Amino acid sequence: MKWFGACMILLCTSWFGHHYSMLYTKRERQLKQLIFSFHIMDAEIVHNQRPLQETFSIISEKLADPLQQYYQSLVDEMETIITNLSVIWEKETDNLLQISALQKDEIIVLKQFGHTLGDYALIKQHEQITLTITYLEQILEQAMEERKKYSKLYTKLGIFFGIFLVILLM
Repeated sequence: MKWFGACMILLCTSWFGHHYSMLYTKRERQLKQLIFSFHIMDAEIVHNQRPLQETFSIISEKLADPLQQYYQSLVDEMETIITNLSVIWEKETDNLLQISALQKDEIIVLKQFGHTLGDYALIKQHEQITLTITYLEQILEQAMEERKKYSKLYTKLGIFFGIFLVILLM
């Protein structure tokens, strides 16, 4: 019975360490999707000259959750509420922070972009999208470095903590 308990402790702590390390992988994947969404936005707004609501709908169809949900929420809010777009963008961006692995750095960049969305001519809007993509790519590089550094650390830490608990309780 002791061995069963020891195995369960080791399994649980290992899973916890692995789960925590996966947050780094999720963040990296979501950042790549976010950058992809801005490339789509650039093509649809600047080159195809589509309205924002239609652009967000197209983007939401091409992404996975939680970013799919983010862009779909923007579409839904734009249909129901007639208000300033930057208010809707900021509200949904705050919601994105709660449901995604993205961190405050990415959210700040998104909010800054949201204040410029729809306020400029096409050429200036293209520059804003390109600038946002550049910022997000820099954040992605940092996220990749963090994943390399900390992902294995948390996995091993979970295993070692489990071994420590088993030894302590035996």
